[in-house]
Amino acid sequence: MALSNTATPHYYGIFRDKRDQVILRDDGFDMGHRDYPINGRIYIHHMNPMQPIDLKSGNPDVIDPRYLISVSMRTHQAIHYGDDGLLPKPVIARLPGDTCLWGKKPT
Repeated sequence: MALSNTATPHYYGIFRDKRDQVILRDDGFDMGHRDYPINGRIYIHHMNPMQPIDLKSGNPDVIDPRYLISVSMRTHQAIHYGDDGLLPKPVIARLPGDTCLWGKKPT
């Protein structure tokens, strides 16, 4: 389906439908990863770089769900601003005594 540069309102309606489709596919998980549920607003990220000409020329890849992914705001910021400190980290299993001062662990 080609997008027309004269059909901008129609394009947004199509994108809304694709957005819902991507969110359902990813089940509300950050980058579609089951260990990272999104608590809050879900952003849809284009995995392939886009240029204004893609919108003007009606490039169908712009709204192709194969190239879209659900992300959290933090992940979206990390992608666009290059700060991997914003990315979610895996939960580290706690061990008995791992919070004891000076390495004194219970025996």
